[in-house]
Amino acid sequence: MILIRFLLIFSIFCLFSNKLPEYEILSNLIFNDFAKEAKETFQLRCEGDRGSMPHDVESLGGFFYLNKKVTMDEARELEFKMLTLLQKRINENEKIRPFLREYPFPLERIHICLSFYDENNRPWTDGSITFLGYARNKIYYDAYDAEDCSFIDLKDEPIEEAIAILKEQNKWTKDDDIVLYKTKE
Repeated sequence: MILIRFLLIFSIFCLFSNKLPEYEILSNLIFNDFAKEAKETFQLRCEGDRGSMPHDVESLGGFFYLNKKVTMDEARELEFKMLTLLQKRINENEKIRPFLREYPFPLERIHICLSFYDENNRPWTDGSITFLGYARNKIYYDAYDAEDCSFIDLKDEPIEEAIAILKEQNKWTKDDDIVLYKTKE
């Protein structure tokens, strides 16, 4: 009888101790909706999500791929569309605001990585962009070297430079819609 009580209490404890914090549940919902929209709008498929949530939402992002060869200009534009779309979804969600490290949630806390593959889901090996990532306020463009099975740095572009290029190409008009950097503490 004592064993049964112990197992019952232990089972109840385990059931409730495995519950995700509310901010993780909300982050997952926001990201899942974002990933669905990325697939419908840009034909990007989600490979995984990422985030840092020690006691709040410090960063959020994910990995996506597209079966298409793209130019640097096309990759840059797609990256910014993805970054600003996720930022907008986060900042417009009133339920997650109390859990954000800061509000409005700045772009530098969002991490989107894009991979570009051929029709067989293999990286392009002709020097075309195969990977693009945003971190530390730079966009990193890489090609794939099949001989060495490694990535080749094509370009590291500061975020301000990327925005200036998009503005020059008339593909960026949202100055007031984004927050680039963390607020000063």
